[in-house]
This record gives sequence, structure tokens and C-alpha cells, in this order.
Amino acid sequence: MSALLVPFLYELRKRKLPVGTEELVSLAKGMRLGLHESTMDGFYRLSRSLLVHRESDLDRFDQAFSAHFRGVEGGAPDLRDVLEALLRGGASGDALPDLDPEELPEWLREMLESAREADGDDARARDDAESGVGRRSARPPRLPLGGDAASSGRERALGMADARRYRRYRSDLVLDVRQIELALRRLRSFSRDGRDDELDVDGTVDRTARAFGDLEVVLRPPRKSNVRVVLLMDVGGSMEPFATLCSQLFSAAKRASNLRELRSYYFHNVPYGRVFSADGRMTPLDLPDLFEQVNARYKLVVVGDAAMAPGEMLSVGPWGSTWRRPDGGPMRGFDWLVTLADRFDRAVWLNPDPPAYWTNGTAQVISQVFHMHPLSLDGLAEAVTFLAKDGAAKQPPFTGNPRNAL
Repeated sequence: MSALLVPFLYELRKRKLPVGTEELVSLAKGMRLGLHESTMDGFYRLSRSLLVHRESDLDRFDQAFSAHFRGVEGGAPDLRDVLEALLRGGASGDALPDLDPEELPEWLREMLESAREADGDDARARDDAESGVGRRSARPPRLPLGGDAASSGRERALGMADARRYRRYRSDLVLDVRQIELALRRLRSFSRDGRDDELDVDGTVDRTARAFGDLEVVLRPPRKSNVRVVLLMDVGGSMEPFATLCSQLFSAAKRASNLRELRSYYFHNVPYGRVFSADGRMTPLDLPDLFEQVNARYKLVVVGDAAMAPGEMLSVGPWGSTWRRPDGGPMRGFDWLVTLADRFDRAVWLNPDPPAYWTNGTAQVISQVFHMHPLSLDGLAEAVTFLAKDGAAKQPPFTGNPRNAL
């Protein structure tokens, strides 16, 4: 049994499913109790119920099952099973005595060939079963042999695995606003402020005990979320295919009750010294003015595919600014990105493109400035975990020449 289960376990772990010896022992016990019904179909259902702990892992399980058991053949039926199936499968009781010993092997061969034929006509199968078996004159009835049953069970199990009906449950895909909202709830930081109008139970008990039983009521400020977020979203151009996805993220962020303050702004490709309070980009706000309104403890979240012509990152943009680089030159698009990342203690970039697209071009350069994560549920969870930590955590400063990197 270990020769079957252990390689399958490693196939699951290769696909990042959290399975180990405990699950392996449970599966072995289930098989020993016959819960898999000695079929591949039953083994598929049993192993899926015992080895998968989260809905998001169902699709990975199906991929592992299909990859590991592809090509496994059903075993040949035992002769005893053939004869038992023959006696139960519809042959009349007076058919066997009519056969001579010399004719029995040939008759059995015909029965086996008939049993393995893929006859999908249910009506003809019923007619054959009712008519019985004549002396090689009538067509032998189809038998429910173990080999065919095992093979069809294997095909059903692999068919269910190949169908990948649980693809929508995968956590590396963004599904809806509700799931994004649940991921954002992990971004929590509480503080107590406001009027002292909340009862401090522990303080009241301690003060009353110190007063030898005279009631001393202690009040404290209520505990409130202290998470403040600046959300910058790239709109237009190559971001058009992701408009629905970004709208879901924006809706979830607006509904998130754990955010004390959410400031959302828009830009296109690079914020050249200004952002916009509406996606139509008609109401600009200069970045220096934004920096005066927020402090470093705000969490910065930038959403964009980081894909543009290299010249756009090196351009100073159509708007001038009084800000200058340390060398006295005008601020380029790349310089504004560096300034944004350095202005906040925690900053992340959510990219709707898969990570395979970040290995070159402008995305590669921007990923060296921001902590970049894919805009999926897994990526969003990683980004929120990073943002929720205390203290500053900036990317190492970009020391190269962006012109050379591009």
C-alpha cells in the first residue's frame, strides 16, 4: 500500500498541498476499512475528502491526481471472478450442461470477448440478457466483469480530476468582492482615542480591590482601528482589461470596516508629480500637497501592471514641479516612484499581470523599488501581511541607472 500512497503524497506536496504522515495514515486506514470500495472512483473520493483541507486546494488535488494516476491500467479479471459473474450475469441455468468439455474454452473466449465490447445500446443488452445463451447460436450476454468495472471506474475518476470543476476555488485567483474584503480584514491595527466612555473592566476590578471593596469605576477611550491607507490605481491603456478586477478591489476597500481612512487616487503609468481624485483624471492633486496631508504611518498600495514604454519612466511628464532630484535635475517618472516608496513606512505594488511578466522591462525596475505582489487572493494576502507588520520596511534603494536597467 505504501508503494501506492507515498508517491501520491509527494505529488500532492509538490503542488503545495499541506499533507503529511497524519493524512497518509488516515488514508491507509480508510482503504483498510474498504471505504474506497476497491475502485479508482472510490479512491478518488476518499483521498480527496481526507487530503484536502481547504476549498482553495481542490483544484491542485485534481491536477496531482490526474498527473499521478494517468496511464494506470485496470487489472485483468480473475477466472473465478469471471465464472461467478457469469452465473450471476443472466445466463440461464440450463445453458452450461449443454456444453461439451471440448467446447467450454471456446465458449468462455466468446463470453470474454463479448463482455469487453463497448456496447452502449441498453435495449439490446437487455434483450441479450433475457434471451439467455444458446449453443453458440445466440450472442452471449454481456457480463459485469471486474476488469471492465475497474477500467470504467478509473476513467470516471480521471475524468472528474481532468474536469477541474474546482478551479474557481483556487486562492491564486481573485473571485469576487467578498473574498477581497475578507483578505483586507487582515490589515488591522488598533489604538484607543476619543473620550473616556468605555468601561475598563480589568482597571475597575483592580481599582476596586485596592479600595478594599469600594466600587471604583475606571473608564478608557474606545478601541478603534487605526489603519490609514493611500490607494493609487493605474487606469487606462494596458490596464483596461483589468478594469473589472480593479473595480472589485476598490469596492472591497471602500466597504472594509477595518480601515479608519482610505484615500484613493488615480494616475496613468507613472504619477508625474500629481495624482487625480477621479478616474477621469480631471481633478489633479500635486504629490507634494498629498505628502503634507498624510504621514509615513499611512500604508501605500499601488495597483498597476507596471508596463509602459521605457521613455515614460524617464520622462519628466507634461507638468512641471518645484521638486528637484539631488543632482538638481527635474523629477522623472522613475524619481517620483522612488519618492513615493520612500515616503511611507510600508508600501506595496499589486500587479494584475502574472509574475512571469515581471522579469524584464519596466516591471522589473519597479519591482526593485516596491514590494510587488500579484493581484490574486494569495498575492493580496501576502501584501496585507507585509503591510500589517510594525515598523518601516523599505526596499533597498535603487542604486543603478534606470536608463541602463531599461
